[in-house]
Amino acid sequence: MPQAPRPTNLTGTRNGVYSYPMLPQPEHFVAELVDHGGRFVGTISETARLSGPEPVDLRAEVAGTHAAGEVRFTKVYDGSAGWTHSVAYDGHLNAEGTEISGHWTLGSMQGRFLMVRASGKEESRAVRREELASVRG
Repeated sequence: MPQAPRPTNLTGTRNGVYSYPMLPQPEHFVAELVDHGGRFVGTISETARLSGPEPVDLRAEVAGTHAAGEVRFTKVYDGSAGWTHSVAYDGHLNAEGTEISGHWTLGSMQGRFLMVRASGKEESRAVRREELASVRG
């Protein structure tokens, strides 16, 4: 009897980019996610280079859900550099569970994003942090 596919766990580090429709270069970010059976939370760190004359370091909290390859989450900036707005993300997880791609929406603005699971040491540290958190309760 064939086994049902194992649900994908999004826990770990993901490197990503998002783009504005009117600008030629994307912005880069790093997401640290912790998945709890289809619901996930985490943080995003980024340096906004296209928002003004000087780069701005930003941090945001994320919370979302995933099921059957669909991923939805909201990113809320923590006030760094005066940014406090939220951005909605709607995407698809590839079959291997390594990439999430889709669109972001902020009011009437929309753009594309891509997040790729980090490999090696970054991923090992994220998994170890999750294991330690579950042991500590």
